[in-house]
Amino acid sequence: MKNILNRPYDLLESKVFRYLFVFGGSGFAFIFLWVFEPYGLYNLTTINEKILAIGLYTGIGLILMLVHFFMLQSLVIKDYTVIKTIGWIILSFLIIGTSSSIINSYLYNNGQFNLKGFFYFQGIILSINIIPVSIFVLIHYNITLRKRLKVASNINSTLDKRVESTIIHKPIVLNSENKKEGLTIEIDSLIFICSVDNYIEVYFLVNNIVEKRILRYSLSGVEKDNSGISEIFRCHKSYIINKRKISSITGNAAGYKIILLGYNTPIPVSRKWNKDMASITT
Repeated sequence: MKNILNRPYDLLESKVFRYLFVFGGSGFAFIFLWVFEPYGLYNLTTINEKILAIGLYTGIGLILMLVHFFMLQSLVIKDYTVIKTIGWIILSFLIIGTSSSIINSYLYNNGQFNLKGFFYFQGIILSINIIPVSIFVLIHYNITLRKRLKVASNINSTLDKRVESTIIHKPIVLNSENKKEGLTIEIDSLIFICSVDNYIEVYFLVNNIVEKRILRYSLSGVEKDNSGISEIFRCHKSYIINKRKISSITGNAAGYKIILLGYNTPIPVSRKWNKDMASITT
């Protein structure tokens, strides 16, 4: 179990998941509070008071969750694992429990903070959420892992059956903001291109030796200039690779990495391009 909890896992990197969790959770909380009227809401006598109180609970909770998942997360979590994912989501519930306790004290206890009430809120929220959240994360992790391992295996199987063709004499044009520094090479010489600040680093082969050229340009510019060349593939905001140089693909619950011929360091694949991996050898 400890080994699983420490494995890489990219659920929290998904903006779709975070938006669904934050806004979906806020919507569910509003409906739950409206229907079941916990925390003393049943004592309110008018619809306006009820709307105001529930709006206060859910509105402040929504703001806290936006800060938690979209501002603090990238500052606090540097590498995503199963246990950190569970911990970060559980921490969000503790934050909600704390804010609910403070709001409840303000609304129904003359602003006097009550430690017993604080632990009551935390206990209720954690007892409701900690088990289903942990189960969901573990199930989603295993489904994601199996899916990516299968995709990587299928790609590697295709690569193993690949018949090396003759050299393609097709030029790729790599422009530069400094017109004198542009570079044109054969596509079969290119390994990959990466962006560094306002520059791109071009890795290519010259007499089977890897060389690097730095140009003041962008990857978007490279894509636009060479839109007709199917051999290049944007796999990351910082990387374009030559599909003909792919040696193998590795996959886990944190995503994919590409191993290129002539270059030992794995190239990462961003979530944005995960869906394109199945067709990377075509």
